[in-house]
Amino acid sequence: MLCFNLAVSKADFRLNIKAELPAQGVTGLVGVSGAGKTTLLRGLAGLEEGCHGFVRFNDQHWFDSEKRLNLPLYKRSIGFVFQRPSLLPHLNVQGNLDYAWNRVPRNRRIVSISEAIEWLDIHDLLYRRPHQLSGGEAQRVAIARSLCANSDLLLMDEPLAAVDISGRNEILRLLEDIKKKLTLPILYVSHALDEVARLSDQLLIMKQGRLLAQGPVEEMLTRFDLPLAHAADAEAVLDVFVDSYDESNKISKLSGSAGSLYVTQSLSPGSRQRLRIGAKDVSIALSHADDSSILNILPATIIEISAENGGQNLLKLQVGDAVILARLSQQSVNRLSLTVGMSVFAQIKAVSLV
Repeated sequence: MLCFNLAVSKADFRLNIKAELPAQGVTGLVGVSGAGKTTLLRGLAGLEEGCHGFVRFNDQHWFDSEKRLNLPLYKRSIGFVFQRPSLLPHLNVQGNLDYAWNRVPRNRRIVSISEAIEWLDIHDLLYRRPHQLSGGEAQRVAIARSLCANSDLLLMDEPLAAVDISGRNEILRLLEDIKKKLTLPILYVSHALDEVARLSDQLLIMKQGRLLAQGPVEEMLTRFDLPLAHAADAEAVLDVFVDSYDESNKISKLSGSAGSLYVTQSLSPGSRQRLRIGAKDVSIALSHADDSSILNILPATIIEISAENGGQNLLKLQVGDAVILARLSQQSVNRLSLTVGMSVFAQIKAVSLV
């Protein structure tokens, strides 16, 4: 478990945050620019001067200002992936991986170089120098190098911010696979809500240098007292099981806490997936439409309604044992006389689900 209580004072900013994070899985760290996300990561890594408090990982004490203990980064067993890859320019890709691997004691080597190469799909890049790599390629190498370092904790600070869309989606897919293979705890900073929703098991939400909320990603995304539910790209996430794939119709059937759902993607039967449901992709009906083209029509109960800007309303819906969001126009809410406690049907196009 990662436990910390850190305070940092600067001329125009103060960080004061205390939290405990599990020793496995991905914790997303979110907040507006200036919330203190990067300062927190630097404090955990021992790169931020003027820190007070403590940082402990399992039974290891990395920092304690009262005891004047402050281990340098290389003694904290932390892998750090920055927004821009900090690869060694005088070494090729293979050399960068070897450099990280050779610094690890033999008894701590869990991930091999060949595994890191395979997991990040960088076989064709091994003899290139950093200046010969695209942004996405360089970031894949940086992540592979962090894995070769066999750290106890991986910190990722906006790792995909400088990567194009295709490279970003590919790296996210690779990170999902790595998450399944390793129990390595990852603290992942991003401004992109879809990234943290896709990868995170829980979220830390920061505001003005303080912890606003912490909890499971499903809860944090749909709480009306937190900012994420009110974002333009607000969404809910569900962990689902793939029941079957219909080759003739190119559609997969899923099951989960919300019931049965259909998506127009080829997914492997028997696998577990994370489903993201955008609030703007959910509509409401008062009765079940049997003559509709929409495949996903789920019984739901309205549990909260929030008036939003621009003539919109946000609805929180209980669907089975799950909670999802729906963004509707104020006119639609008035026309259907929607109120808290009503039984309705949530309609979601199969083509809109990711």
